[in-house]
Amino acid sequence: MHAAPVKFLFDHDFAAPGEGKPSIKLAEHAAKLKEAEAAGYQCGFADGQAETKAEAERRASAALEHIAATLEKLDRSLSGVEAKVETEAVSQSQSP
Repeated sequence: MHAAPVKFLFDHDFAAPGEGKPSIKLAEHAAKLKEAEAAGYQCGFADGQAETKAEAERRASAALEHIAATLEKLDRSLSGVEAKVETEAVSQSQSP
């Protein structure tokens, strides 16, 4: 009696007994795993550094925008004071 092939195995019977030999040696596998972990760590570290830099730049930009807005308010305020002082100076010079 022949068993029907299992669905979704794409014409490959994974249940069939294999040779049982690994395709690479254990030491080679351990070395490749260590390399992959190191590469993953480096990628993650670089991504973290880039994210931190972007956040710092965003905060610096927001701080500069706040400073610019404050300086603009100060300029308007000083312009108002300047106009008032000039008006008072003109009115005092015209008084007898």
